[in-house]
Amino acid sequence: MGMIWEQVCFNDEHKGCLNVKIILDGVEMTYDKDVEQKIDASMKQENRVIRSLTVNDIDMLNASLSEVLAEPAEGKVVKIETCPAEELLWEAMRDARQYIPKLQEGLPLIRVRLLEGSVNAVYNMVDAALEGLEWLGLTFQAFMSQGESPQLEEIFTREYGRFSSILKELEIALRANRLEAACEIFEQQVAPFLDKLLSLADEIMEEAPAKEKK
Repeated sequence: MGMIWEQVCFNDEHKGCLNVKIILDGVEMTYDKDVEQKIDASMKQENRVIRSLTVNDIDMLNASLSEVLAEPAEGKVVKIETCPAEELLWEAMRDARQYIPKLQEGLPLIRVRLLEGSVNAVYNMVDAALEGLEWLGLTFQAFMSQGESPQLEEIFTREYGRFSSILKELEIALRANRLEAACEIFEQQVAPFLDKLLSLADEIMEEAPAKEKK
């Protein structure tokens, strides 16, 4: 990362000298009280973001860097892999493009489960669909915020604004346990929105660097 890391051992009056290692993009560092600030400053300077974070080779999928570094322990090995922010955004958009058809295929199954009388399955599938829709929205918003495609950003903003009202209708139906109405919303309103989102993703990926289209 173009940085020469100062390797020091952080002496805590209660813990003594801890053998904690931090490996940042293949560069080994030793824990010290300012290590998080050093990493943050370096990533900000080089416009990089964390791609993966592990502790003793265990993926810390939902943990932040602060949480991982907050509790040093003897023999703890923290591995951090970073990448350019733009690269991660393109990867996320490619993942979104691949995920949309899977979500589209799953929506009709909600009604199937309802007709079977599997109410718990219906709610589980609805929850999964809503999580997927939320992830798609956040992914597109993060990508658009970089100003890569101003015209497409305008289209997304318009469509997502309309989709917000659809979500409100869906929430009302679910709160009232009107599952038939919820199915209709998924089929008649969410499905067309996903069609538009898929077309938008296709247009975005047409502008992607060659390596990101693979």
